[in-house]
Amino acid sequence: MNYLSSKFNFERGENDLAKILTESKTLPNFIDLTSSNPTSLFVYDLDLIQSAFINPSIISYKPDPQGLKETRLALVDYYQKKGRLMDVDQFFLTSGTSEAMSFILKTICDTGSEVLVPTPGYPLYDFLLVMENVKSVNYSLVPRLTESQNKLIWEIDFEILERNINRNTKAIIIVEPNNPTGSRLTVSDSKKLVDLCQQKNLVLIVDEVFSDYYKEYYLSQPFTKANCIFLNGISKTLALPQMKLSWMYLSGEPEFVAQLKEGLEIVADSFLSVNMPVQLGLGKLLEGAEKIQSQIRERIYTNCTRVKQLLKSHTEIDFFLPDGGWYLLLKINTFSDDEEFACKLLKNNITYVFPGYMFDLEKDCFIVISLIVPEEIFEEGIKRIIRFTQESKQDLPQSNKKYH
Repeated sequence: MNYLSSKFNFERGENDLAKILTESKTLPNFIDLTSSNPTSLFVYDLDLIQSAFINPSIISYKPDPQGLKETRLALVDYYQKKGRLMDVDQFFLTSGTSEAMSFILKTICDTGSEVLVPTPGYPLYDFLLVMENVKSVNYSLVPRLTESQNKLIWEIDFEILERNINRNTKAIIIVEPNNPTGSRLTVSDSKKLVDLCQQKNLVLIVDEVFSDYYKEYYLSQPFTKANCIFLNGISKTLALPQMKLSWMYLSGEPEFVAQLKEGLEIVADSFLSVNMPVQLGLGKLLEGAEKIQSQIRERIYTNCTRVKQLLKSHTEIDFFLPDGGWYLLLKINTFSDDEEFACKLLKNNITYVFPGYMFDLEKDCFIVISLIVPEEIFEEGIKRIIRFTQESKQDLPQSNKKYH
């Protein structure tokens, strides 16, 4: 007898990479180039964080489906300093961006509704949609070389995007900057996307969790004319994933905002998931934003600089520096299969990387690594990748070497 929903009809058990990883983690020279948990990688202002939770009001329970107004006002102030003016009454607080997405899907979707999701992109969205009985439909971001061989522009394939829109389509998700490419949509693509959403009456969902790690992100605000829901949270903004506080912001036509507020109030009031202490402490926690963000940006810069130095003369590896976020794409020209590469690197060189297929990077042999790994560990990991590719060269068709 199977007691589980059909949502869980997937193959059980570990794949080869997971099995090798379990064994490798116990070895003393293991390097994890995917490490991205900031709480184990940076120095925090403990006095500031502790002071955020000494408010005697944390004993009181003041339920509000949108979250405490003083917390939302703290967000208004935070964004105003970045040049984005926001309305306190258009915020909704949740315990995480995953929950925020769940609330949105409950509000705008029916069973069988469809939402368009970018590829490459963060695989979590596919799971969240499945859990809400919503169909995930992919659209492609296509890479194009820039004048710099180490920079890619990722452009929407609008032919695929428009072909996949039908009467069941409710929304389009974009991630700005994208995870894992670190890119932002071009001005042209942003405008075309807004126009398309207006024509088709689609909601645009903008995941901005890495926005603070994209230089001058808030100088450009291309989605203000769309019926839009912005997502962010302190997991990345303050590098405090354990505190569990995120937010949605509604933007667009008054009718859209009014309807979404009504629906989200019902959903949020059913869960009331955000704990009182973190809401009351947010204003104080935001005072430490620049201190932790500057550490992260410095780590990203240092590791990007070292990558350029280490890989500049190694044609077997292409690297593509991100404009935002904290992940790096490497293209291995001596392999055709990313999972095979990741497995062999882990088994032979005790170094763990994400194979590109985890982010729907389907063409070529891409791997994804974290740019917030400590500098010494990061450098040693890159050196191991170089040694491994030199020792394991395979003959590939010339067409696999470079982008057009």
